[in-house]
Amino acid sequence: MTQKLRHIFTVILVALCFNLTAGDDLPSRPMPAVFVNDMAEVMTNSQKQALERRLEQLMDSTTVQLVVITTPDLGDYDISDYAIELGVKWGVGAKGEDNGIVMVIKPKTAQSGGKAFISVGYGLEEVITDAASKMIVERELIPYFKANDYYGGIDAGVTVLIDLAEKKYSAGEYESGDTPLESVIALLIFLFPLIAVILLIIFSKKIKKSRGSWDDFSSGSGPFSGGSYGGGFGGFSGGGFSGGGGRSFGGGSFGGGGAGGSW
Repeated sequence: MTQKLRHIFTVILVALCFNLTAGDDLPSRPMPAVFVNDMAEVMTNSQKQALERRLEQLMDSTTVQLVVITTPDLGDYDISDYAIELGVKWGVGAKGEDNGIVMVIKPKTAQSGGKAFISVGYGLEEVITDAASKMIVERELIPYFKANDYYGGIDAGVTVLIDLAEKKYSAGEYESGDTPLESVIALLIFLFPLIAVILLIIFSKKIKKSRGSWDDFSSGSGPFSGGSYGGGFGGFSGGGFSGGGGRSFGGGSFGGGGAGGSW
């Protein structure tokens, strides 16, 4: 074997070894799958449970899998590589649809700055664009993180990601700040004086019509007859934290879509 061939063989061997060992120092995939992985311990149990339920509902309604990871240390990884490779290693997202999202947060410490990154699977790159991911990190996450409110930032970011995944508004609408909810609120504020006058007139007429004796009221012929109390909230149940059940990630793939920021 010539020296040149030996060199080529060595390069190939090193590359193969690297691919086989790449990701071994990343956290192991939780079994069963858990969407909220707070390894940096910046959230309470109740906060983690609330987020877990929201992300379970997202998967049930759309098959989109959104995983949140907080880590005290990125090792030798850049945060973007950490998020992408962890998404691949865990197989976040449905196989064939590649609709996984990985949000990684490395909290700020006295020794190092804080970092956050949102990685998006191939199948969602047009729904959750790089520009939208960048804005979510800068607009939703970091302002809370600067105030040391990690749950507040994660919850705000998750809300936007869920809305985009469920197509309640587009990435372009979010980037421009012209989401349907904001438009409705602005319209209601503009129309409030007119709405107040109309409601006042309606209630005034109803009060005049409903004037009667206390005998009518007690006998059931008054304006509040037919009502019943008790049991109105009987259908509400907080439910329990499932902790993943038999759930598993689907084998989604990532290719570099997403964006991050630091503080």
